[in-house]
Amino acid sequence: MKLSSLVLIAALGMTSVNALASTPNFQNITEGDFISIMNDFSALSSYTSVSGASGRGNIFGFEVGLIGSLTQTPNVNSVAQKTDSSISIPQMPNAGLLGAISIPGGFGFEVVLLPKYTSNGVNLAQFGGAVQYKLLDFPISISVKAHYTKTTFDFTETLGGGSATVKFDDSIYGADLMAGKDLIFLEPYVGLGYASASANLGVSGTASSIYSPSYTTAQTSSASPSSARVLVGVNFKLLLISLGAEYLRTFGTDRYSFKLSAGF
Repeated sequence: MKLSSLVLIAALGMTSVNALASTPNFQNITEGDFISIMNDFSALSSYTSVSGASGRGNIFGFEVGLIGSLTQTPNVNSVAQKTDSSISIPQMPNAGLLGAISIPGGFGFEVVLLPKYTSNGVNLAQFGGAVQYKLLDFPISISVKAHYTKTTFDFTETLGGGSATVKFDDSIYGADLMAGKDLIFLEPYVGLGYASASANLGVSGTASSIYSPSYTTAQTSSASPSSARVLVGVNFKLLLISLGAEYLRTFGTDRYSFKLSAGF
């Protein structure tokens, strides 16, 4: 079994739910539908390491772990059900391997990676990275984090009497201001930030378009949604093991993430 398969299976096991029950089916998408879908997918693509404001030590530190997420996708669900009422996509899963280090001077560096993985007909891959700088460590920790994610996925649907491949790609830049308190075995934290996306959704393998002719006759359309980010999380630390949970509100929807990691 591929490493990426183990990553997503383990991450979905952390959420205890088979989130992707159906494959999307998009047809006759209006401009309003498209904007709504791009917001849901951008929330799915948004960066998280389920990590607090204190970083990973004041000198050197490292962390490796597994992250699993569930993003609520009400707009994707409603648009897909216009084509087929039996489709159910109220939420979509995501996962990744986390690697992070901290160095003297208050800097930390993070990478979250999901190699290409296939689940229920959807092929998903993602790369994310972040740089964090600690501004203050007492009486509470305050830090700033700049982050980037690149997400791609595709799936096959029936369109115009034939088989078509729908492809999505999204690049998101963002930054967060974070505050937290390291209580030795527990670190609660909050964050407020902003993210800007560059997203594309298109179809290949068919002469038909997934879009309504009243919106566009092109095979691909693009959008640049932006959004505030509000996050609340907590990390539980026991010796070298850490368990984390985080709620993120961005692009008009909710995302829940969980982490299992090791480090110091």
